[in-house]
Amino acid sequence: GTTSNVSTYYNSTYKRYVGHFNNTWAGSASGYYKMDYTSNQNFRNLLSNGHTLEALVMADYDGTIANKECKPFSSMQAGGTGFLVTTISGERQNELCFLPNVSTTGSSSWRWATSGVVPQSKVFYHIIGVWNQAEEKAYIYVNGELKASVDAPGSFNFPASGSTWFAIGGDPDGTSNASNAWNGDVVLARIYSSALDEDQVGKLWTEIK
Repeated sequence: GTTSNVSTYYNSTYKRYVGHFNNTWAGSASGYYKMDYTSNQNFRNLLSNGHTLEALVMADYDGTIANKECKPFSSMQAGGTGFLVTTISGERQNELCFLPNVSTTGSSSWRWATSGVVPQSKVFYHIIGVWNQAEEKAYIYVNGELKASVDAPGSFNFPASGSTWFAIGGDPDGTSNASNAWNGDVVLARIYSSALDEDQVGKLWTEIK
C-alpha cells in the first residue's frame, strides 16, 4: 500500500509501535497497508471455514463523527469481511460493526453485527468480530463485552476480483487502491483461522486492558 500518510510511533500504554493514519475520514486512502491473499489458497480456505478478526483502533476526527462508512481493517467488495463504522440507517448509528458476507445461495449477503458503540474521537476500542460457520452466527465484542450476535448461515463469499486483500487503514476498492479511509490509529490488526469463543475473546481483552 501507499505509506505517504502513515506514520508510526511508540505507544507507551500498549508497549508497541502503532500505525497512525492521516487520511481524510472515509475518503480515498493516501496511507494504508496492504495484505494480499489472492494466491494464498491455504489462507483462503481457513478464512472460509470460519474466522475471527481482532483490532485495537482509535478514531481521530473533529467535532461530530461524519455519517460515512469508514473502515480501519477490511477486505470488502461485493463480498469479504472486515470492520467498519457504519452510516445511519434504520436503527444503525455511526457505530463499530463486524460485517462478514455469508450466504446459503452464493449471492452477496452482508451480516451486520453492529455494536451500538459510536467511537469517540481519540478513544481506543478493542474490537473482535467472529464468524462461526458451525453455529451459523456472527458476533461482535467491544472491550471484551459481547455487543451483538446475528444469524450468518451458509458459506463465505470472497471479495470481487482485485479486492482479495486486507487493508489496514481503509478498504480495497477493486483496484490496487483503498477507499473508506481510516483517520486515527491502528494498534493491532489480527486474523485468526477459527471462530474464537467467549473465553478466548476474554483472554485477548485481558492482554490489552
